[in-house]
Amino acid sequence: MRIVFGHALNLILANPREPGDVADTQQGDAIERKLLTEYRLNLEYLWHDDKLRQQRMRNYLTINTLLVVALGTYLSLNPPIHYLGLSMILLGVFCVPLCLIWWLAQARNGEVIRFRRSFLQDLEQQIKDFRTFDLTMKAFYDGVPVAFEHLTDKAGNPVTFEARSPAKKSSTETESVLPRIIAAFWTSIIYLGVLITSYSVVMQGSEAEISVALAIPTIALVVLVIFLRSYHPQLLPWKWVLK
Repeated sequence: MRIVFGHALNLILANPREPGDVADTQQGDAIERKLLTEYRLNLEYLWHDDKLRQQRMRNYLTINTLLVVALGTYLSLNPPIHYLGLSMILLGVFCVPLCLIWWLAQARNGEVIRFRRSFLQDLEQQIKDFRTFDLTMKAFYDGVPVAFEHLTDKAGNPVTFEARSPAKKSSTETESVLPRIIAAFWTSIIYLGVLITSYSVVMQGSEAEISVALAIPTIALVVLVIFLRSYHPQLLPWKWVLK
């Protein structure tokens, strides 16, 4: 991504436009220079935003991986059952909000990137012979076949590019599912922790007490799902949950 943006910047700097390319007046040339400067600035911002998104994704994945390893290491020590359940609950309660913050930050960053691309596309409509983002948006987001006039196949026909179906979905939207999946994993850890803790408390009790103890985690999970759906309808990846 950085190489592509850097190459675009080099093209802009290495090929200064003549005053007569856009207009025959000094005012027209000044407007073009301003547009090129703005185009270059937004390319740099877009590269920075994309780099930030990748770094954030890597950091959160690393944190969650380390926490899973820590949980696995603790399980290998065969701790008492009541300590095990409590540890799972505490770890899950910490990790679910962490995934929520991750998802919100990625959603914000994705919208910023979408704005940058739209703005660059708008600038290309005003700058002569600039089509990079306009053609990219048409091919990958609008699903419109893009013909390359100066590129031909073996038969001499112009090459037409059409994105395949899986590639038409935004990578930002696809990646936004990851924190929700990991949040669901930690939610299941909380559920298991509550289940283990409840069972250990009434392990010596009657069947009725045990049934009540096993029902408590299920009720708590349903309440958690209702809360998350009310907080943000798109937080959970399953569209059929509590419609």
